[in-house]
Amino acid sequence: MDNFNRGLFNTGAAHSPKCVDNHIMHYFRTSANYKPWHNASDTQKRNEIAKKAYEAVLTVITRLPSGDHYKNFSAHVKQIAEDEFGYRYEEESVNPYVASFFEGFLVYAAALNSTLKNGASITDGRAIIKNMWNRTFDASVGPAWFTGNISIDARGDRKADYSLLDMNPLTGIFE
Repeated sequence: MDNFNRGLFNTGAAHSPKCVDNHIMHYFRTSANYKPWHNASDTQKRNEIAKKAYEAVLTVITRLPSGDHYKNFSAHVKQIAEDEFGYRYEEESVNPYVASFFEGFLVYAAALNSTLKNGASITDGRAIIKNMWNRTFDASVGPAWFTGNISIDARGDRKADYSLLDMNPLTGIFE
């Protein structure tokens, strides 16, 4: 990615109003990737070239949850990671995909409960899926969700929320 952006800069394409380089990042680390153009082991000149090239970059990321419930979950996961596995997080929060996987289990549990209340079997996967799809899960069917209500469409796809970040050319930080 870095070499591609430097190439855009070196050819002059990064300065064209028609040039926008889109990046889709599955996880945006809050400390290291606020300035993804910066390489601590590179020269200042090359970092300045990379910074200039990144002015043409728009980055799409999964929206980071910000509520107290997510912060508590994140703190709990960090504590377990350190106590059980000796792993110490350097990031301010846990990867939002960890929370999404956890929420996925909670959605499954809510759908399973609905299935059992309707008299279907725990082994009837189609009935469980039917209770997941085309439905919005809110606090009435489970705990407060980290990312707000969870909506699953008629095809079984979760409706997601994303952020579009652009680099502030003065600070070099993606906002």
